[in-house]
Amino acid sequence: KIKVFDGEFLYYKFLYQYGGVFMTTATVDEYNLENLLDSLKMDALKNIRRNLNLKNMSSLRKKELVAALAEKIPASVPEKVQMMDLHQYTAIVALMTKSGIMPIEQIGLENVFYLSSIGYIHPAEVENQPMVVMPAEVMKQFYNLNPKEIMTVVNRNQKVSNILFGLVRYYGFMEMEKAHKLIEAYLQEEVDIEWLQTYISYMGEYYGDFRL
Repeated sequence: KIKVFDGEFLYYKFLYQYGGVFMTTATVDEYNLENLLDSLKMDALKNIRRNLNLKNMSSLRKKELVAALAEKIPASVPEKVQMMDLHQYTAIVALMTKSGIMPIEQIGLENVFYLSSIGYIHPAEVENQPMVVMPAEVMKQFYNLNPKEIMTVVNRNQKVSNILFGLVRYYGFMEMEKAHKLIEAYLQEEVDIEWLQTYISYMGEYYGDFRL
């Protein structure tokens, strides 16, 4: 029997520190995504919808929203993985090597917060231990990706992340155009500025209030 928590950061923080007030009583069968989603509160489902930038769903009732998200979350994997750096992708791979379930402290708070906010993982209690589970439908989408191609993307993204953090620490504030030129100089390759703007927004979602 697995009890599933609401995937929100404050819920998780409260749960981890004070012992399970926000824990649901849902029993999850083989980490089925629809069952996991159905165990969440409506506010958490709406948050996942917003974080995946899904439109025309605001009027859906809970059952309808659960069904829609159960389809849209796995379908988002090929696009979302294009924005991941080594931190997020390593967490994903670690979960996959553990058949989609591992102790919550082994995955990192940032990963718990971000990956649960898009429905890829779900904080849970298994045999009285705080864990995270990855639905089989999400794992399947990652298994379908070409690992060599993804690692090329992820490693490049990590380089960009490292450069951006270095620029922020050194300059404190910087115009996008200047950051774009410096990143191209460091990488010695062209970087699409629209992609860079999207990537910085993604970093803000993952790392918190990140901005140039």
